[in-house]
Amino acid sequence: LYDMEKAGQKAFMDAGYRQYETSNYAKRGMECRHNIGYWTRADYLGLGIGAASLISNVRYTNTSDMDEYLSRCRHIHDVGDDIFKANLHVAADVIDKKGQMEEFMFLGLRMTKGISVQEFRGRFGKEIEEIYGKVLKKYEAMGFLEESGGFWRFTRKGIHVSNHILSDFLQD
Repeated sequence: LYDMEKAGQKAFMDAGYRQYETSNYAKRGMECRHNIGYWTRADYLGLGIGAASLISNVRYTNTSDMDEYLSRCRHIHDVGDDIFKANLHVAADVIDKKGQMEEFMFLGLRMTKGISVQEFRGRFGKEIEEIYGKVLKKYEAMGFLEESGGFWRFTRKGIHVSNHILSDFLQD
């Protein structure tokens, strides 16, 4: 499997593609904006049955039940253009600071450029090493993570075991 991945990587690179996240390649300027927005925790609005949204650290989820969804849609004309007052979503979960930090780490590390130490400090008012220093140093010592130019990111070796490593950023 590893040899197949290496051959695929070489074929993509030879064709002018570059890896911009752990599982995707694209030509420069053609990266998937949706994925990048998701990995960087940008706000997004999901529309339709079963859709999810992230707005100001609140994750909204629409119902997956067709009958319920259609019933809720019938009331949209009563509230004008405010999609949230239309109450199509059945869940609204506020993501606390701890959850925001965890998502910043395990989503952001999917990007090959990694996560910015400065951005972490700006968003959360804490140094990344204060919160995740033990995990970062553990995997740096094993050759799976590296810090360079103010960014933490997976090494080539680390990308192959990234799912296991990402779970260590979820704190009890």
